[in-house]
Amino acid sequence: METAYTIANRINSFFQNLDEGQWKTAQESLFDPVYLEDALCGAEPAGQTSPQLAMDRMKAFLTRFDASLHYISNIIVESQEQKACARLYSTRTYHKTGASPPGFLKIYGIYEMSLVNSGGQWQIDFLKFSERFREGSSALLDLEPDAE
Repeated sequence: METAYTIANRINSFFQNLDEGQWKTAQESLFDPVYLEDALCGAEPAGQTSPQLAMDRMKAFLTRFDASLHYISNIIVESQEQKACARLYSTRTYHKTGASPPGFLKIYGIYEMSLVNSGGQWQIDFLKFSERFREGSSALLDLEPDAE
């Protein structure tokens, strides 16, 4: 039970770091190599990549918005020794004030993840998002990232 709790905390922390723009800390949650499959953040075609490239793709996507929130629930964890699998529901909310029209976009879906215990830390080595449906302004997906 403690292992499942530790893994769920790691997953929660990963998404919280993404929403807070803590890119380096989020990247440290990724194993090398990491399999990434998420059409929204430029992970097409899906495949293995370095944690740096995976984070660059996620950052490029998320910096298009003024705010993001990855709400996750119903984390189901199965672990065996040094490997774990997790499945969770997610509502990804993105907000952009300066967009025309301003608005938000909510994307509902399911994450499938696997993690490995490397050096005493659980790291994500597989991350796949399957979109189910969305609401709000899909035009926000066409925004370019803001210049830093």
